[in-house]
Amino acid sequence: RKTQQEIVRFNMTVSILKMEGLPLKYKHFQIMLQRGGKTISSGDLFADQQGAMLDDKDGASTMQFVSSMQRTMQGIDFEDKDYKLYLLRVNPRSATSKTKKVAAAQINLAEACTRNNIELKLVLDTADQSMLTWVTILIGATTRPRTDSDTSSLFNSETTS
Repeated sequence: RKTQQEIVRFNMTVSILKMEGLPLKYKHFQIMLQRGGKTISSGDLFADQQGAMLDDKDGASTMQFVSSMQRTMQGIDFEDKDYKLYLLRVNPRSATSKTKKVAAAQINLAEACTRNNIELKLVLDTADQSMLTWVTILIGATTRPRTDSDTSSLFNSETTS
């Protein structure tokens, strides 16, 4: 018997609310989300002398993108959609590598699709374990209006029931 699992497209917004415990030797950062070959980066973010993010005045801390989520077989929640969140240090003067990954965490964006505007405080894995680095983010998700092209986004799967 065939069933259809619905694919729902969401406008996703990930906002960096706070970064603390940033490596003191760097002052210039970006946040990058990555899933497979898909990457989304924030604008340039800056740290103070204590390793905390300075206020963002130009919207650099907000990332917006579209993501398709597949409903679970029960039809209530969505299948996990894990992204890797990277803290990048930025060196604008470097001729070879302008950014370098200095910390990382894993997040599941599907959680925001059933509970909009979830706030997460993530402890990042860093190479330098001398201090804890954490990022507080707010994830929002709103459904996109269905269009004719979305009708082809129903996924057929075999069930054994």
